Amino acid sequence: SSASGSRGGSGALASVAAVASTASSVSRPASLAAALTDGAQGARTSSVDELVHTVAVLQRDLEDALREKARLQDRFCKAKNVMVLMQKQADDARAERDRERMKAESLHKSS
Repeated sequence: SSASGSRGGSGALASVAAVASTASSVSRPASLAAALTDGAQGARTSSVDELVHTVAVLQRDLEDALREKARLQDRFCKAKNVMVLMQKQADDARAERDRERMKAESLHKSS
C-alpha cells in the first residue's frame, strides 16, 4: 500500500512538472489558470485511476481468499467427519472387547 502511495506522489510530481512546462510557454494569465487546472485534473484522474485499479485488485484478492477459505473449510469438515467416524469405530471396538471379556470371565467362573 505504501508503494501505491509513492506512485501517486510521483504521478503528481510529473503532473506538476508538466504544468510547470506548460505554464512557462503560456503568456496570458487566463491561459495559465486553465493550464494549471488541466494539470491538476490530470493528476486527480491518475490518482483516481490508481485507486480504482487498487480496489479492483483488492476485490480479486478478497474473492480468491474467500474461495480458499471455503475450500479449506470443506476439507476441515471432511477431516473432522472422518475423525468422528474413527472415534465411533474405536468406541465400538472397545465396547465389543469389553463384552467379549465379560463373556469370557462369565464362562470361566461357571466352569
